[in-house]
Amino acid sequence: MQNELGSARTLLRFRSLAFALSVACLALVLTACGGGDDSGSGGGDSLVGLNSDMISTLTGSKTITEEITIEEGMLLMHAESDGGHFAVNLVQETGNEVLFNETVKYSGSNAVRIFDRKNPIGQYLAPGPATLEITSSSKWSISYSQEELTSGQSSNLDISGELDYVLPAINLQEGTYTLTASNDVEFGHFSVKLLNRNDSGHMLIVNKSNPDNETFEFEINASSHVINPAGLWTLVIQSTGKWDVKIE
Repeated sequence: MQNELGSARTLLRFRSLAFALSVACLALVLTACGGGDDSGSGGGDSLVGLNSDMISTLTGSKTITEEITIEEGMLLMHAESDGGHFAVNLVQETGNEVLFNETVKYSGSNAVRIFDRKNPIGQYLAPGPATLEITSSSKWSISYSQEELTSGQSSNLDISGELDYVLPAINLQEGTYTLTASNDVEFGHFSVKLLNRNDSGHMLIVNKSNPDNETFEFEINASSHVINPAGLWTLVIQSTGKWDVKIE
C-alpha cells in the first residue's frame, strides 16, 4: 500500500512539473510573438505620436453629416469600420475628396492637402467650412488632425504594412532618391505618393493593380520656388493588401 501511495505521489509531482513547464513554454512563445519592435511597420493609426489636443474624433453607427472647418495645410485622417459599406467624403462648394470607400472591415489612414489657390482651376479644397459625409452600415470611428509639423522622419525609410497608411512628415532634402516598393495585391490597388506640406506639389510615384517589386527614382530640388522643393513631405500609401516601401 505504501509503495502504491509513493508511486502515486511521484506521478502527481511529475504531472505538476510537466504542467509548469508547459505554461513556461507558452509564456515564452507569447513573448516572442508580441514583444518585437514595430517601429518599421505601417497600416496602423497614422495619428499616433501627434499632439492629442490637435486631434478631433467622431464616432457613430449610421450615416451622418458633420460640419467642420478645415485650415490651410495637411489634413490627416484615420478611420475604422466594423464592416459593410463605409465611405467618407469631404465636400465644399469648390470641390470634394473621397477619403475612404470600403466594403469590408477596415482600419486605415489618408491625407489631403488644403490650400488657398490664387488662380483656381477645376475642383479643389480650400480653407473654410466643409462637410464630412459619412456613409456606413455598421459602427465606425474617425480621427483627424491638421497639426502643423516643423520636423519629420529621416529620408532613409524602410517600412512594411497592410492597407492604407500615412507617414505624416518625412524630411526630404535636395538630391536624387530611390523608392523601392513591393506588394502582394491581386486584382486590387496599390499606390505610393508624396504630398508637399508647404505647397500644392505632389508626386504619384507608384500606381499598380497587380503584385510587383520595382525601384523608382525621383528628384528633390533646393529652391522653394521650383517643382518638388526640399522640406517636409507626407507619404501616402493606399493598398488593398500587404506592402513594403523603402526610400534611400
